[in-house]
Amino acid sequence: PPPASTEAGVESGFAVPPVVPPSARMPPPHCAVSCNCSARQLVPPSAASAVPVPSTHAATASQPGYKLRRLLLPSNLTERFLDIARPNTQRNVETCAILAGRLLRDELHVTHLIVPSQTGSSDQCGTTDEGEEDACMYHVENDLITLGWIHTHPSQMCFFSSVDLHTQCGYQSMLEEAIGIVLSPNSSPSVGIFQLTHPAGLREVQQCTEKGFHPFHQRNGPHAGNGVYNECNHVITTASVSVQVVDLRK
Repeated sequence: PPPASTEAGVESGFAVPPVVPPSARMPPPHCAVSCNCSARQLVPPSAASAVPVPSTHAATASQPGYKLRRLLLPSNLTERFLDIARPNTQRNVETCAILAGRLLRDELHVTHLIVPSQTGSSDQCGTTDEGEEDACMYHVENDLITLGWIHTHPSQMCFFSSVDLHTQCGYQSMLEEAIGIVLSPNSSPSVGIFQLTHPAGLREVQQCTEKGFHPFHQRNGPHAGNGVYNECNHVITTASVSVQVVDLRK
């Protein structure tokens, strides 16, 4: 079927608390929580705003001179996640998961795809209370860093909704290299690896207090390159990194 348009009220979102070790941790995320009425958003809220201190590592996206460490993504990760999500996708239900890994030789390696217990519909997904606890415990027990998140848009285009932007804000405020992946199997393009722009997009979403669907962030269009979020260029897709799938759904 043709992909749905980004009409008012069509939203998607997912978040879990980012887990990072003390050596990699940024100040607590200072962004308001945005959620649609049925999506459970778990990004820690704060009224203040702050922009993370940039690291001086490999080059990235958002503005000239802004540097990030490289993030290595297993080349088969999206395919494996689509396989996991297929039963939900066939029912037009979103699926979400967490990207976790480790810091090795000043590079961030995604080594684990963690699928928490969750609920979902055609335009939202979110963790259950038990799913949140299980995912956090798995991170701690296996000494993992939260490096981002991934979710499907079964019948929508490949873009960040306003809810997705706020979800990404929580991850990126904790770890500046954190990414968000959107998979839209019935759309073209079907894969997007995104980040908020630095500093403009990150600051805008951190300071936003709107809830649910709010089109202001999409005033220049819904797609990457609209000034609020971009496609990442610090991400290296490689077969040299393997991914372990951890399905915590009951």
